[in-house]
Amino acid sequence: MEPATTGLSDAENPFDHSNPVEKALDRYVQRAAGIEFCAREFVPEAEKRRKQEFKEVASLLGTLAYESAMVQKHGGEISAPTLKNTRALYRKTEQLILASSVEILKESLFISLFSAFDAFVGDLMLALMQIKPSILDGTDRKISLAELMRCDSIDDAKKFVVEHEIDTLRRKSYPEQFSHLSSRFGVELKKFKNWPVFVECSQRRNLITHCGGQISEQYRKVCLSEGVHESALAKVGTKIKLSDEYFASALEVVSEVAIKLTQTLWRKIDGKNLGKADDHLVGYTYRSLLDEKWARAIMICDFGLELPKSCAVSTEKRARMIVINKAIAHKASGDSRSMARALGRFDWTACSDEFAMAVAILEDKVQEAAKLMLRLGTDSRLFREEDYLEWPLFRDFRTTPEFQRAYAEVFGRPFVDKIHMVAVDAAAQAGKLVKDSGDSSPGAGTDVEAGE
Repeated sequence: MEPATTGLSDAENPFDHSNPVEKALDRYVQRAAGIEFCAREFVPEAEKRRKQEFKEVASLLGTLAYESAMVQKHGGEISAPTLKNTRALYRKTEQLILASSVEILKESLFISLFSAFDAFVGDLMLALMQIKPSILDGTDRKISLAELMRCDSIDDAKKFVVEHEIDTLRRKSYPEQFSHLSSRFGVELKKFKNWPVFVECSQRRNLITHCGGQISEQYRKVCLSEGVHESALAKVGTKIKLSDEYFASALEVVSEVAIKLTQTLWRKIDGKNLGKADDHLVGYTYRSLLDEKWARAIMICDFGLELPKSCAVSTEKRARMIVINKAIAHKASGDSRSMARALGRFDWTACSDEFAMAVAILEDKVQEAAKLMLRLGTDSRLFREEDYLEWPLFRDFRTTPEFQRAYAEVFGRPFVDKIHMVAVDAAAQAGKLVKDSGDSSPGAGTDVEAGE
C-alpha cells in the first residue's frame, strides 16, 4: 500500500526510494525494530521458561528430600530413579543459578543494537560521499604506490580511500567520531539533550563487551567528560544491570541519534534539495504514529521545527504537516495542553480544507470535520481512502456516526466494507507467508473468504 506522496500522513514513503542516505537510515531502523521485537517477545519468554525450570527442579528436589527423610526415619532405601537423578538435579540447579540466560539474552541484544549503529555510521558516511564526493577533499589519507598498483581503476582507488576513511572513523569512540564529523562538516552534533544519555549507553555497551559488566574508571571518565552527572554513575567495580526500562530507553535514544545525525548531515551537504529530507522526516514521524511511539514522534517533530534557518523545513506546508503530527502525538498520549500549544504555532483560519479538517478532528469538532470531509470528497491530494483507515489522526473520529455517514457518502460504501477488504487482504498475505515458511500445522494459512 503506497502512502500519499504529498499527504499530511506520509509525505513520501521512507521505505521506497533510491536515495542512499535514506537507505542507510532505513537499514538501521529496520534492524533496531528487529532487536526491539526480540527484546519484547523473547526475553519475557526466556524468563518464563527459567522460572518454570526452577519450579520443576524444586519439585523433584522436594521429592528427594521427602524420600531421604523417610529413609532416615523408618529405614529402607531411596528409590533407584531418585538416586540416579540426584546428581543431575544438583547440577541442573547449579546451572539455573549461574547461567543467567535472561541477562545473557538482554546483553546480546544490547550489544547488537550498537553493532547496528556502527554499521549505520559507515553506511551513512558512504552515502554522503556518494551524494557529495568533494567531502573526500579534506582527507589526509595517502595511498602508496603498492596500494595504487592493486587498484584496477581510479574508481577503485577512490573506493579504497573511502573504505579506509570509514574504517578509521569506526575505530574511534563515539565522542571522537562526532567531534571528527562536526569538524569535517562544519556543524555541531553534540548539543542536544540526550547526548550524555547516548554516551552512557555506549560506554555501558563497552563494559558488557570487555569488562563483564563491571563499572571501570574509564567508563566514569568518559561519561563525566561528556556531561553525564556524577550522581547518575555507580562506583568503580559495581556490576551493572540492564533493566527492561533501561533497554527500552536505550533503543529510543540510539534511534534518536541516528535520525538526527542523518538529517543534520544530509541537510548540511545538500541544502538545495531540502524537500527530500523534509519528506523523509515527515515519513518517519508518520511511522512513529502508526507504531504508537508518541514520544519518538514528538521528538522528531520538535527536531524538524527547531532546525536552524540555514537548513530549516523548506515550505510552510511541510511545517504545518509536522505540527499536525506533533499535535496528534500529544493528544494520543493524553496531553491536551501540549496539543493546543503545538497547534498555536500557526493560524489555521485561512488554511486549506485538509488542514482545517485535521484541526477540527484534534479539537473534537466532529460535525465540522464531517462537513469538511464531505466537501473534500475523493479529490483531496492529502487524504486518500487508506489514510482514513490507517492514520492515527482519525483514530477516534472513525468511531463516530458522523464519520461513518460521511465515509459512506464520499466513497459509496460503508466503512466496514473497507475494513473487511483490508482484513481479507492481510489474511491472504499472512497465509502466504506461513505457506512459504513450510508451516503445515493445523490452521496455518487459513483462507478468509469475503462475506464469511
